[in-house]
Amino acid sequence: MPRTKWAKKVPAGWSALTKHLLQDMFLRDKIATEGFQLVGQLVRVRFWALLADEEALQSIWYTTGASGLAPCGIMCSVTNKPVHTDVSRGIASLSDLDPAIPNISCGEESKCGLRTDKNVWGFCDALQLASSKDRAELERLSGIKYHPAALLYDKDLRPFVSPTKSTRFDPMHVLASNGLIGVEMMLCLTEMKTSVGSYFAEVRAFHSEEAWLPKCEVFSEARENSATFQVKGGASELWSAYPLLRRFVLVTYGEDAPELHVQSFLLLCSIADIFLLLMHGGGPLVAAPLPSLVSRYLAMFVLAHGLDAVRWKHHGLVHLYRQIMADDMSLNCWVTERKNIKGKQAVQNNQCTQQVEKTALSRMLNSQIRLLESPGWVSKLIQPARAFPELALTLSASKVELSSAMRWCGISIKSGNVLFLDTDRSRLVVVIGCFEVDSNTHGILVRAATSVNRAAYSSRWEVAADVSYYMFKKEDHVVQAAFYRHPAPDRVEVLH
Repeated sequence: MPRTKWAKKVPAGWSALTKHLLQDMFLRDKIATEGFQLVGQLVRVRFWALLADEEALQSIWYTTGASGLAPCGIMCSVTNKPVHTDVSRGIASLSDLDPAIPNISCGEESKCGLRTDKNVWGFCDALQLASSKDRAELERLSGIKYHPAALLYDKDLRPFVSPTKSTRFDPMHVLASNGLIGVEMMLCLTEMKTSVGSYFAEVRAFHSEEAWLPKCEVFSEARENSATFQVKGGASELWSAYPLLRRFVLVTYGEDAPELHVQSFLLLCSIADIFLLLMHGGGPLVAAPLPSLVSRYLAMFVLAHGLDAVRWKHHGLVHLYRQIMADDMSLNCWVTERKNIKGKQAVQNNQCTQQVEKTALSRMLNSQIRLLESPGWVSKLIQPARAFPELALTLSASKVELSSAMRWCGISIKSGNVLFLDTDRSRLVVVIGCFEVDSNTHGILVRAATSVNRAAYSSRWEVAADVSYYMFKKEDHVVQAAFYRHPAPDRVEVLH
């Protein structure tokens, strides 16, 4: 039985389950007030952040969700876009009736009617006291549903769990996983097909003729045939693919194209660029342009594609900057999403639904044990590897092994890769090989590059003929070039 059906059997669903979990932690075990002893130290724990996609946040906070009149529910009071039935009947939306009421396309967080915990709990208390008739209307207007078993209605937890301060929208789901990158790419390609006759096939030809590497499946014929309202692809694929389409768009329309769909696409790409740097270790200062970019992007998107095309994930962008400032980093669901895949695999092909919990737990445990035997986050060479005594002598090391590939701090690196060694993209190398020193230090053999020309989204470099080595340090932030090509043996051009 699918997990959604199991959840529906529980009154208030995931919200009630989350409440019981937090009750165990903060009310029964009292880890926030009394704490616990750990290696001779008293440790107290507080509830900091709830990171999830929109559907999970809706389920846990028990809100009406993205289709409701107040789609944000917890964080602010923006109204949704008009529903088709109202439009056909000539019924104006709240934001049409009163321009002071922000709708889901509002790009400035300060104008979105930000809520406090006091506001949220005030709605909950009013819902609890309301009659059935009044409650239905209040649920619709507030975006918060009522059930006595739901998390927000446990008053004992309120000192420990702050809904407005702890809610975190996940940038991976907002942008990449069925997110805005795929939607925006599809809208842009559709407009290009109409205006200049360019579509998937032309992107494929551009990729091939200009000899960009690596291979990209996002614009393949199979993906073209399955594309509907968004370009199909996994989250990692879409993060990698948008620079290629940006290059194609810029070559087709020029740097200062006035077309609205081009400007909308380029603004979203700039937002994605920031989160790409944040994922590779860039500090919070990298995110400084976000509020302005998001505001400009949402306004341009409405001009280009209309209010009806706006999705909840567009609104999710508005709150991301404040999250980054609160956490001093950008939290995301990349790791938890990979765990989610393992969880789904653990309950597949299960014939006995009466023992589904035991089956899933045992399979997950076995999967976790196998993972710990060879964890992907451990830096190591990929076999086969061979001894490299010449470098061992240079480094005064007892043993150096050389391989064509490695994993370093969770990043896959192999011979031929073009890497930036900093988030400013000022140091570029072409990887020749990977090595390990005395089984605890790692590095790469490289041909270093010198910048020749730098544009907004690409750069050209002269590659040295001689080979040198680079030893990785813990503070290094390695960024792989999205796409690269070699116009000459001693030249490389990269997209970023």
